[in-house]
Amino acid sequence: MITKKLTAVVNLPQWIIENKLKEVVFSDETTLVSQKINLQGKRIEVRPLHGAGYQFCQSGNGYDGYGWKKEWLTDFMEEEEVDWSKVPVDTKVFVKLDKSCKEEPRYFSYYDAEKHKIVCFANGATKWSTTGELTEWSIGRLAKEGE
Repeated sequence: MITKKLTAVVNLPQWIIENKLKEVVFSDETTLVSQKINLQGKRIEVRPLHGAGYQFCQSGNGYDGYGWKKEWLTDFMEEEEVDWSKVPVDTKVFVKLDKSCKEEPRYFSYYDAEKHKIVCFANGATKWSTTGELTEWSIGRLAKEGE
């Protein structure tokens, strides 16, 4: 139900930024630097990679992309990722509409994969006590023990 993912912020050296439209040889592969430049300052999911001169490979959504040297990444963070399709009904969750909103405690109902929304029972209700009113949320996490 919960997996961990490693993320980091892209912080490319100045020489790469200055040569952004030229092909540059990294280790034994050639790549367009401009593709990596587009990720400058953004948080990306990475996974360890061994060989080819890189320590990490960009990953996520089934995509394994560019190789990254450790010194090109900053602010490493291990994050929990929830597989909402496997969360049981009435699980305690904290949800919010967007990153700027305050978290709201709710009981989980289901995950709408088409809309990419977490659907919860309204007003603190559970499956047993609901009047049928449901609310949709964009961001969520599982409540930890004691929350």
